[in-house]
Amino acid sequence: MPLLSQRKRFQGLIFLLLFTFLPNKKLVGQADAPPLPPPTMPQSPPSNPSPFPAPGPAPAIPPSPIYAPGASGPIVGTPIPDQAPIGGQGTGGILSPAAVSPSPTAPASGGLSGMLRRLPDPTANKPISPSQTDLGGLLVPNLLPGVTGPEYKEGEKPIVIPGAEPVQRDGFYFTQDLYILQPNFIGTLQLSPALAPWNGGILTQPAPFTTLVFPTTALEWVVSPTFDFGYRLPGKQGEFALTYQFLVSQGSGTGSYYGLNSQVNSRITQNEVDLLYRSFPTALGPRFEFRYEIGAKLGFFFYDSLAANAYGQGHATNYFYGGGPRFRMDGDFALTRNRRWFFTNGVEISALMGQIQQSFSNSVVIPGQTPYVFAVSAPLGTTTLPVFKYQTGVRWTPAFTEGLSLMAGFELNQYWQLGNQAQSTGRLQNLGLFLQGRLDF
Repeated sequence: MPLLSQRKRFQGLIFLLLFTFLPNKKLVGQADAPPLPPPTMPQSPPSNPSPFPAPGPAPAIPPSPIYAPGASGPIVGTPIPDQAPIGGQGTGGILSPAAVSPSPTAPASGGLSGMLRRLPDPTANKPISPSQTDLGGLLVPNLLPGVTGPEYKEGEKPIVIPGAEPVQRDGFYFTQDLYILQPNFIGTLQLSPALAPWNGGILTQPAPFTTLVFPTTALEWVVSPTFDFGYRLPGKQGEFALTYQFLVSQGSGTGSYYGLNSQVNSRITQNEVDLLYRSFPTALGPRFEFRYEIGAKLGFFFYDSLAANAYGQGHATNYFYGGGPRFRMDGDFALTRNRRWFFTNGVEISALMGQIQQSFSNSVVIPGQTPYVFAVSAPLGTTTLPVFKYQTGVRWTPAFTEGLSLMAGFELNQYWQLGNQAQSTGRLQNLGLFLQGRLDF
């Protein structure tokens, strides 16, 4: 019994070792068992099916063109051979720098730059308009000076870049302004007997008056044209301009002269010539821009008034001419995104230093009184004529033509000390509307 028990223990140990180290070996006499099916999980329909159809197979991507050494063009569709090993091993489809050059003309270089594939350039041989700039494939208007601006189809809104500077043409231009103004001479032209012998005197007997005041009357509304001709420098260097404005107006009414009711006629003639430099408009924001003008002004003003009655007439004249510096600043605000409508304001300041001269004459002879007929002229006097001008209005640039702009608004002009000499005082005020047309050519 003990021997049999030890034998059984030994056989069990052998069986345990065989079962442990040979799990895939079939024992002698073991039958083949059928394979078990893979476990399956119950499938239920989705609670919220997607409304989109199932995606189809991905489209085939054509092979990128590559350049082989010495080739005149890309080899389209040619697979990259597994050759030219780097480090003695296969590259897995990557060419070494010695095998492929980035382009037929570019020399091969070491490192990773020589292993680049050249992809087709979408902007190659693509014409770009002179009025457009390529910003990474996005064509935007080229708002540089000397270019007419963005080219776009009729009814299409151009792109406006915030803070972009305005567009203007280079070369010669012409501007025509029409001012509808009413001049008004405010003041009095008068003569004192103590000043009568200015011109040596005509009669020596005492004058029948202490101060002789020559009446004036209101002037009529007139059209005052202004011509502006200049040359705009290339780039943002501004422009030089020569302007000329004239105004002629007269009026008639009644007034008292020499103590008698008289018919009064007044008139004024005004001429101004400006030689100036005008800066290029500077943008201060998406919609606001300003520019300035600096130069010189020449002014010529003539004013006279004639009073006539049944016994004679009296005539007074005032003449001034002079010149001086001129400065102006304009600010424009874009009312629309396409920068075709602007609200504009302008202020001009000048100081004209020159000569002033007044003359007086009288031929009134009243029956029963001592006649006092004279014609005297005051000596030339030196004075400074301050000038202030203000403009406000709306400017429009039509889309149907190039280089044309129209403007309309309100105008106020002040000329101080125009008639200040001796006891006379006078200033000129022009008030009204203006129309402006500008043409670049």
